[in-house]
Amino acid sequence: MISDGDERTSLVTGLLSELGQTVALTRRRWAHVSEGMCPGLSGLGLITLQIILRSGPISAKEISTRMGIDKAAVSRQVAFLRKQELITESESPHDRRVMLLTRTEQAEALIEEFRAIQAANYIDRLTDWTPEELTALRTLLHKFNEANEYECSRGPASDASDKQ
Repeated sequence: MISDGDERTSLVTGLLSELGQTVALTRRRWAHVSEGMCPGLSGLGLITLQIILRSGPISAKEISTRMGIDKAAVSRQVAFLRKQELITESESPHDRRVMLLTRTEQAEALIEEFRAIQAANYIDRLTDWTPEELTALRTLLHKFNEANEYECSRGPASDASDKQ
C-alpha cells in the first residue's frame, strides 16, 4: 500500500524531472535566440538585461543577490551589456560608490523582439492546447513562482548567515 506521503514524494519527483527538462530547454532556446539577435549575448546576459529592464535602476550587487550568482559573473555581463549600449550606469544618489544600471531604448527594442520571437515559438508549440489548459498552466506556474519568490529573493549570502 502506498501512503499519501509516498505518493506526494513520487509526484513531486516527477514534477522536478519535468521542471528540469523545461529549464534546460528554455536555457538552450534563450541562448540560441539571444546569440542570433546580438552576437555574444549569452542566456545569462539576457536574464541580467531582463532584471535591469524590470527593476532598474539597480546595482550589480542587487542583481547578483537576485540571481544567486557571484558578483564577478554579473560584472562580466554588465560590461558586455554596456559595450553593446544596452544599459547605462549612473551614480546612486544615496551612495556615490554604488553604480546603478538602467536600460536603454535599444535594450527595450531588443527585449521586445526577443519576446516576440519567443511568443511565436510557444504559440507554435502550444497550438493544440485549449484556452483552459493554457490558463491552468499559467495559473499553476504563477502559484509555484509566488511560493518561491521569498526564497529566490534571498540569495546564498543570506542563507549562509541564517546558519550561523
